[in-house]
Amino acid sequence: MADQVPSRTPIDSTPPHPQPPIGLVDAAERSIPAVLANESPGHDGTIELVAAALVLKLTREKHTVAAAHWAVHHAVLSGRLRTGLVNVTFPSYVTPNRHSHGPEFIPGGGGGGPMAIPEGKPTPFESFKVVATEALWDWWRSCAETPSVSAEQFIERLLAGPDDVELTPREMAR
Repeated sequence: MADQVPSRTPIDSTPPHPQPPIGLVDAAERSIPAVLANESPGHDGTIELVAAALVLKLTREKHTVAAAHWAVHHAVLSGRLRTGLVNVTFPSYVTPNRHSHGPEFIPGGGGGGPMAIPEGKPTPFESFKVVATEALWDWWRSCAETPSVSAEQFIERLLAGPDDVELTPREMAR
């Protein structure tokens, strides 16, 4: 696609906020598929939003701004979201022609192109978009199939053994 990120201008989705507790980030990340599922797909079937718009929608779901930023970042790093360039369009205008020859008005401005991406530092969330991948939808379905376990049941399971249980980041947060 033409709006793919060229390798010479990678998008660094590192958030501008300090990382909040992983439980808050996990909760916000679990909300991403539901938020994106309510967006209309583009003509090519992809679902995308400017990263800042996704953060705003997550905060409306009662997540903190920091947790929403870090959730988007984690989803990008895991491959559940793909980044892309945001195209901007510049306004066009007309000015009166002050000469006695030629058209009455002279057009100017217009055009556009991809928004500039800073090099060597994190990209502002207003400057890139995120695109849902099939991995996001697979992950969402797998989360829905995982039975919910209360904190008490989880602790009982850990105490019961075995002594060397590998925990997911979500389980570590609990």
